Amino acid sequence: MTEEEHVSVVEMLLETATTLSRTPSTALASGELVWGAVIHSCAVLSHRHWAGRRPRHPRQGKDLERLLTEITGDETVRASLIDGLDIAQKRLHNHFYTGQLSDERLQQYLAIGVDFSRQLLQIASQPQAAGGSPAI
Repeated sequence: MTEEEHVSVVEMLLETATTLSRTPSTALASGELVWGAVIHSCAVLSHRHWAGRRPRHPRQGKDLERLLTEITGDETVRASLIDGLDIAQKRLHNHFYTGQLSDERLQQYLAIGVDFSRQLLQIASQPQAAGGSPAI
């Protein structure tokens, strides 16, 4: 997929997740859609980070974390990105399988996950510094 296709998928997933989250009977699926949006947002980042090389599409937590730690040298930004990833993966993604979150907590994590996915796209849209990483 191209960067533009990934961005389109992210927007569709976030819109659908937001719609599904409004109804308790469909809210369970919304967290998984946000997790998918995070994966696609990271794919956009990987296209930018590894520009000129075949992009690696991170799919596992360790690959995603490696990508997010490589794109910035700022420890505060790095910690914020890893926290966002943890919420998307360990809360929203896992909730799809376990249903462990209350409705209120799910809504809180969904809002964080949506913001996080959009933040990743914003980072990817920034001019690149030497080495292909976004200048953050």
